[in-house]
Amino acid sequence: MNIREKSATGAFANWGTLIISPLRGALPEWKSRRNNPLTTHGGWIMAIHQSTIKKLFREHFKGKNPIRVAAEERKTLGKTIKQRLRGMRYVHTDTRHYFSEEELRQLVCEFFISGQRDSYYYSFSDNFILIVNKYDELTIKHYGDDAPVSDFQEILDFIAACQERVDRQQTLKNRREKVREFKAHAVIAQVKKLAKKEKFDFYTETDTVKLKLYVRLFEKECIELHIPFNKFKETLPDLSSMILSLRELHGKGIKFKIRNIKSYRRSAWITHESL
Repeated sequence: MNIREKSATGAFANWGTLIISPLRGALPEWKSRRNNPLTTHGGWIMAIHQSTIKKLFREHFKGKNPIRVAAEERKTLGKTIKQRLRGMRYVHTDTRHYFSEEELRQLVCEFFISGQRDSYYYSFSDNFILIVNKYDELTIKHYGDDAPVSDFQEILDFIAACQERVDRQQTLKNRREKVREFKAHAVIAQVKKLAKKEKFDFYTETDTVKLKLYVRLFEKECIELHIPFNKFKETLPDLSSMILSLRELHGKGIKFKIRNIKSYRRSAWITHESL
């Protein structure tokens, strides 16, 4: 056998926003795709940064002796690879994408490496496809990047490196979440004291960068405050006076919004230099 024709069988044995708005719809209880994965990201949020995957491709797939996969071997080889990968941490082998007939002729199998779900709506996932190129060489593809595969161990080593990255990201994510929870609890504790004293209702929401605080001003209106976590120390001491001042102004009939300056005609502004 020519060394360049190794067979598949052998290889695989600051306060951001302030809004006063009417209360509409059902609010939380008051404290009283089928895109082509060969060419696009298909709507998934990547678990590992693209530049990191490029680096891992270079490190683990040397391309010295690519595996040749004949047409009649591809389906069996795909099943074998999926069986080997099934059950590995963060690895999924279910089919999630649509392939054209031409792509199916090239396809050996696909697998995903995914982190923990970030929310009810979003999950983090990287799609990898094993296909054959025009020379019948087994190739791993990740959107715009690809690399020839010379041995099944290369795939296992690559997956292990990806698992390490996901573990590291998850550790950092858990640390950030604990810090955010601590800051959110500090804000909520202060608001609870103020709410009990001044007799108003409120609720909160959080995302990765801020806490949203909704304070009911009157029966049909509330104020929405966005408190960035990175401005926590600066904003927390002023929170009570902020809420009371806004509540007092609104009680006097003064309504206000903070909007982007681009929303207004520039020519209408009276500048202080012109006075």
